[in-house]
Amino acid sequence: MDEFGMGSLNQSSVHGPAHNLHPENGNVLHSPGGSSGGSAAAVAARMCRVALGSDTGGSVRLPASWCGVVGFKPSYGRVSRYGLVSYASSLDSVGIVARSTRDIRDTFNIVSAPDPHDMTCMSKSLRLRIDKLCASREWISHATAASEPLKGVRVGVPSEFWVDELSPSAIDAWKRGAAKLESLGCDIIPVSLPHTPHTLPAYYTLALAEASSNLARFDGVRFGTRHPPTQSSRASLKYAQTRTLGFGDEVKRRILLGTFVMSARAYENYYLPSQRIRRLVQR
Repeated sequence: MDEFGMGSLNQSSVHGPAHNLHPENGNVLHSPGGSSGGSAAAVAARMCRVALGSDTGGSVRLPASWCGVVGFKPSYGRVSRYGLVSYASSLDSVGIVARSTRDIRDTFNIVSAPDPHDMTCMSKSLRLRIDKLCASREWISHATAASEPLKGVRVGVPSEFWVDELSPSAIDAWKRGAAKLESLGCDIIPVSLPHTPHTLPAYYTLALAEASSNLARFDGVRFGTRHPPTQSSRASLKYAQTRTLGFGDEVKRRILLGTFVMSARAYENYYLPSQRIRRLVQR
């Protein structure tokens, strides 16, 4: 995967780029997407049945789409992040990549469990409340129906997602997906998410700010490799040398941007407005 999960092409791994091994690509090398492109490529190449990945802003779903497999990002807190190197703690989730939704379901049922090592992981009592709420929904009673197993489920299609940059093939796939859901009993409903145009700038502002904070621990003293300068005893230069040589270009670029966003001069102009946009989206 991309170094520290930062990238969308899987070109910034310290082990070199990953390649998309989907059969339709033939001998032409294509990117598997990122940042968890290695997981998707491995599943697509039938090297494994299921693979895990980290998803902060599409890092499981994008590679799955590019490699022709299934990618699933659980709701935040459903799967423990214990052992996952943090990128943006309020956004990171452990996702699943597989060749079928059945494999996704079986894997999710195993990994979705409370974990005392992760304070953001859903507690057992909260999971029971959610299960009880879902069981009370009308569509659950139709789940065993052969002809319309999803009868009663409403699926919203945001009008803001129909952007000019969508290719005809992407639009066709989207329409076919909606038609398939409708044939299974779903109600397809147009909806509006008016804050959508502001979500991407807000995401990058918040994610990079959190990344800058999370990666501060990799200073060569507590975590990470160490590259001390040859002719200096100053602690600041030791840290600088270690982080300059230890991080890749993309990671350093994001750390610098995140540090700027959290600076006293930029905090109120960038970070706080992004938090407000996030709250508006959640509403």
